[in-house]
Amino acid sequence: MNIDIQILSQEERKALLKELLEARFSGVKRVKFDDRDVEFKSDDEMKTAIKDLQDSISTSPKRRNVVVASFSSGF
Repeated sequence: MNIDIQILSQEERKALLKELLEARFSGVKRVKFDDRDVEFKSDDEMKTAIKDLQDSISTSPKRRNVVVASFSSGF
């Protein structure tokens, strides 16, 4: 795939993933995203692109929950 997924926002990645999944399961090998037109040579190539996108979405930085404990002696 000729799109550098690292420069895409989280929302753009999710939109591209949705487009790829819809295309793959409908049998289409050409996907248009923004101003790019990508044609996959095989289902395996498309499956790899989908996996890469899923991995990048699941490993992107997420907001962390922080718990701060405070103790006192009671005096």
